[in-house]
Amino acid sequence: MKIRPLILFFLMMTFISCGKESSEADESFELWSNHKVPSDFKIYNGQYWKSSHWSYEYITFFAFQSSN
Repeated sequence: MKIRPLILFFLMMTFISCGKESSEADESFELWSNHKVPSDFKIYNGQYWKSSHWSYEYITFFAFQSSN
């Protein structure tokens, strides 16, 4: 019955994966929006993480200033 722990290990590795991650402000915005940073935006801080499995979870944070 050594197969059962091995199957559980592979299932856990499937659901617990690294994903895509960035802590650079401009790169985080581009990963999140799939666009370049607009010229009237100034992003001071940004973080982004996206899972690599089927549930497509993501966490994002931005501190920015836009034009009036």
